[in-house]
Formats: sequence, structure tokens, C-alpha cells
Amino acid sequence: MFILDDLALAPLKGFMWLVRELHGAAEREFADERERVMRQLQSLHMKLEAGQIDEAAFEDEEAMLLDRLDELDGLAVVDSIDEDDSVKRVSDSDAQAEERAA
Repeated sequence: MFILDDLALAPLKGFMWLVRELHGAAEREFADERERVMRQLQSLHMKLEAGQIDEAAFEDEEAMLLDRLDELDGLAVVDSIDEDDSVKRVSDSDAQAEERAA
């Protein structure tokens, strides 16, 4: 019986493995992008302190990089809201099932 269950669920298990791998890759890419923007900000500050760029150029580039960071942080918040929302929906359905049983 267990062999039949394993055979029947194999495609689903494979699909779930693929989804987890893709999710992990996306998270790593997101973290790498955020780190790259932070390094660019640090480099920009060093250039300003060394006198390699003027204040106006610094402000323009800094605004662009900070906007990119805000976009990345907004994506992280949306992802966590989606996860929290799905947990809440499961909890709500459990509570409704308990109410029906009572």
C-alpha cells in the first residue's frame, strides 16, 4: 500500500521540490541585489568624501539607489504579508471547522 502511495504522490513531491528550489533561488537573488545596492551606496559615500563627485551628483545617485532599496524592501514586505495572510486564512478555516463541529 505504501509503495502505491509513494508512486501516486511522486509527481506532486517532485513539483513541490521544484517550487522550493525556485523560491530559494529567488530569495538568494533578492538578497544579492540588496547587498549590491548597499555596496553601491557605500562606494558613493566614499567618492563624495574623497571629492571625486560633487554634492549634486551624489544626491541624484543616492536618491536613485535609495529608491531601489525601497522597492526591494517593499517586495520583501509584500512577500511576508502573503505568507502571514495564508497562515491567517488557514487559522480562520480551522476555527470555522471547529465551530461547525461544536
